[in-house]
Amino acid sequence: AAAGKQLKHFHLQTGYKWYSLHLANKDIASPVPYQEDAPRGPTDPPNFYYDQVDTLVAHAKKHGYAWSETRPNTIIGAAKGNYMNQAVSTSLYLALEKAKGKSEVQYPGNNLNWDQIFVSQSTAINNARFQVFLTDPVNAAKCENQSFNIEDGDKRTLGQLWQDLAKELGLKVLPPTAAGKAEAPAYLFWPITAGSVVLVAVLGEESRQRFVVPAVI
Repeated sequence: AAAGKQLKHFHLQTGYKWYSLHLANKDIASPVPYQEDAPRGPTDPPNFYYDQVDTLVAHAKKHGYAWSETRPNTIIGAAKGNYMNQAVSTSLYLALEKAKGKSEVQYPGNNLNWDQIFVSQSTAINNARFQVFLTDPVNAAKCENQSFNIEDGDKRTLGQLWQDLAKELGLKVLPPTAAGKAEAPAYLFWPITAGSVVLVAVLGEESRQRFVVPAVI
């Protein structure tokens, strides 16, 4: 409202829940690799991303400004006051363990997410740089009025992430115990984009417990 008639471009960040990933059902989620023009998923329960985009597109058309949307995956990076952040929440856990006098911390996940399954992430700074690029008038012809997936494409596992963060605190992370061993069906290895693979919980509660990813996302 403050921008008024001076508004040229409005950018909206949503996320991979656009593809119904959060419903934990491989028959409902969009096929992978995710495509921005994939059909929308179910709206029961409601997916507020759809409402946000529809509202933005309609308002932009009515008032004559451009729009863009990015759909990052798990965001990791510095975000003051936001604890729904993998780096922050994992670091808090490790810091608490160190405060208890521990020099070693047992990794709570399994062997799959320790060193076998690459985790797809969207680093905060990478998101920001891409979003600035999208809203730059110089790139208007290529970027206006479109939606874009964004992720790093790095080949990192949760085990590597835990070890890197622990090293900053002078801690050692121990690999999964024998009880943490698991084998995943082939369809759990879903390529999100070229060069990255993520473990998606597509089974029932029993299997979600078996193929547990540390609850830090």
